[in-house]
Amino acid sequence: MAFMTTGMIDRGDPSCEIEAAMCKVYGSEVAFTGINECIQVMGGTGFMKEWPFERLMRDCRILSIFEGTNEILRMLIALSGIRTAGERLSAVGKLLQNPLSDPSSAAKEISDRLQRKFSPTPLEGVHSSLRGPAELLQKRTADFGDAVEFLLRKHGKKIVDEQMQLERIADSAIALFAMTATISRATASLNAGIESAEHEKKLTTLYCDLTSDKIQSLLNGIKTAVKHDQQLREIANEVLKAEKYIPSHATGIDC
Repeated sequence: MAFMTTGMIDRGDPSCEIEAAMCKVYGSEVAFTGINECIQVMGGTGFMKEWPFERLMRDCRILSIFEGTNEILRMLIALSGIRTAGERLSAVGKLLQNPLSDPSSAAKEISDRLQRKFSPTPLEGVHSSLRGPAELLQKRTADFGDAVEFLLRKHGKKIVDEQMQLERIADSAIALFAMTATISRATASLNAGIESAEHEKKLTTLYCDLTSDKIQSLLNGIKTAVKHDQQLREIANEVLKAEKYIPSHATGIDC
């Protein structure tokens, strides 16, 4: 992801701040997960200053706070993408309300939607042995577009208040970018015939399988988790109002 984004910057792309934000969120959280696993494997030894792990954990923990907290960056990622989709959806809505005003454009829009749904556009340049991961990326990208459109139609401008839904959108977008970068890297390795290419292909296939499932779960949650989101808001508001942990201590309950 970092190499892909820096490549965009080197080519003079003027608008890669969202990709940079994705790199920061993903990189900081994966780094912490990695060092946490290291300490788990090391056991108590991982906390000894003779080893670098306890220092790495402390240093990694701050990464999700510095340079913009990951929560704020997720809102930036989601809202920036939704803004672009909203502008397009507004134009499409006007077109489809009165298709006779521009029948050729209306027909093309309907055709594009059907193609996106039932026959996604093939990814160009992907190595033939990575067809499976590429097809998963196509499907999840189409699902992502449908989910964003669903939220915009449901909430309109009030989408800015739906932070739990925006988090799902941001996490899905980050995962899609990670899949894209992974497939791109593996394709480059396979095309170059480097020694580790076959191993990278296995890593890519597994990663894309797991990440595709994660994206599907996130996008399904956009429609199914509304009740849980509302319950979470109610509980959070009660705790904020009480300014304390509300349930009584177990020792104070007569059974």
